Amino acid sequence: MRYVMIAMILVLGAFAVFQYNDPDSAIWIGLYGAAATITLIALKSLGESASVLDLLIYNDAALLFLIFAVWVWPSDGVYWLESEEKRESIGLLITSAWMVVLLLQASRNTKAT
Repeated sequence: MRYVMIAMILVLGAFAVFQYNDPDSAIWIGLYGAAATITLIALKSLGESASVLDLLIYNDAALLFLIFAVWVWPSDGVYWLESEEKRESIGLLITSAWMVVLLLQASRNTKAT
């Protein structure tokens, strides 16, 4: 799991870097930077019993990324490669799913101890 977390830190960091020329770059860099930071914290505490606060952070982050993905998703029928909003939503869905993985990993570590 350690290598997967390192890979996701790099992926989320790349997501943040690729937003530098976006008109609303501060929002996206902040979101992906926060996800990378949460993953870095999870990596540092890998194998330890997760606190209730850790579980709440993973849970709330997953929920917020999911809500934001649904909110950004456009209602038009445009192909996803041609719609910036759909591409942004897909990135948020990936990030939300990753937060769920972190939540499951942390809750598994908590139950094991």
